[in-house]
Amino acid sequence: MPIKEKFEQIKVYEGDIKNIKKQIDLLNIDIAKLDKQASDLWLEIKEAVDATDNKEVVLPGDFGDLKIHYKKGVEKIDIVDVEELPEEFIKVERTAKKRELLAYFKTLRDDNLPFPNYATITQGESVLTYSLIKE
Repeated sequence: MPIKEKFEQIKVYEGDIKNIKKQIDLLNIDIAKLDKQASDLWLEIKEAVDATDNKEVVLPGDFGDLKIHYKKGVEKIDIVDVEELPEEFIKVERTAKKRELLAYFKTLRDDNLPFPNYATITQGESVLTYSLIKE
């Protein structure tokens, strides 16, 4: 297939992708509406459960009863002052400053100097693209 035909097919695919993304946006709107409706119903159920003396409601079902009740929340800790924490509770992560390291390696390369052995430069894969040429 000649390049022009391939390019025309790419344009068709890109149009299809654009239309599908619009459909996804509409579906996300529907999801948000349904999520809101479900949240509103859960709030109504919460109010009904809170109105009972034992804080739970049992609903009969075909394969067994369903109990709606409160589940204890997960415990978590909030740090008020990290400076006051004992060292045993401090985590220090060693991470590379990649942007600065790349700039340093580029200067070594420009000056024809050898690279240290603790890192390497790799070139990402080139991507074929297109742009409009103004006449």
